[in-house]
Amino acid sequence: MPEVSDTYRDGKWWYDSPGYAIGSVTGSILHRLPPRRTSSLVDDPRLRLRKLVDFALKIDCDGRVPPLGDTGGADSRTKVFNPYSTCRTEELAYAHTGDRKYLSRLLQLSGGDLDSLRDRYADTQLLFQAEPVTGASGEAAQQTTLFHDSGIAILRTGSTDLSRKHLVLNYGKGNAGHGHKDKLTISIIAQGYDLAAALGYPTTFTHKKVDGWEKHTMSHATVCVDGRSQAFAAGSLEYFGRTPGTQVICAAGERAYPGIADLYRRTLCLIDVSGTQAYILDVFTVKG
Repeated sequence: MPEVSDTYRDGKWWYDSPGYAIGSVTGSILHRLPPRRTSSLVDDPRLRLRKLVDFALKIDCDGRVPPLGDTGGADSRTKVFNPYSTCRTEELAYAHTGDRKYLSRLLQLSGGDLDSLRDRYADTQLLFQAEPVTGASGEAAQQTTLFHDSGIAILRTGSTDLSRKHLVLNYGKGNAGHGHKDKLTISIIAQGYDLAAALGYPTTFTHKKVDGWEKHTMSHATVCVDGRSQAFAAGSLEYFGRTPGTQVICAAGERAYPGIADLYRRTLCLIDVSGTQAYILDVFTVKG
């Protein structure tokens, strides 16, 4: 079975956006605590801080955050990834918890030279947090993960950051808080590129095109019925299964088209061909 994450609504708080969720985790908690060398608060089992920070680690796709809802900006769709955008979260997590899984991830994403990334991308949030980071750049495990309370599934294959593919399915809450009308949308992330190219964060929240295009169902990698945008609504996971070399997931979202779609369901298969290649079978079923 895949990893299953459910702590504190998967770290989502009230936002329906992984980018804002990570901001909630790092901004609301980590930045307000002193580093571990002056505090044992992170070790208090009642706080479950490590579990909360795990959301940011598990949803990372080798340097990219899945472009669901208001995540990222339009100019980040096709650029080569900025590995420090997620390294910063892992570095803060390592500073506060001392957990070596974050250290391993830092070394892997930076190729063993974290200082080179700090020189290019670091900001004042790490001025009093950063610590010397050395060691071999071991591969941090990136497993298939179901964020079942967020309603996000990430199917993964490949053993390294250069060979790994991330297939993201959003069947989630459908919250209007920084969410888009993108039920059952998919994203494909490989080698640092977002191949689905979702629009992400609006250029401005006051422009008419925000609802008419950027958040509209038409601009997402899902099915738009009769040209109508979806309603904000929760979807549901139907099933997940895995055999050697194959993963399959199915989710439904009829509530997104109330009174219009009697059936609105997507089934995805991620199938390994070799150690570096894979293909996706995508079946979308609509009736109404």
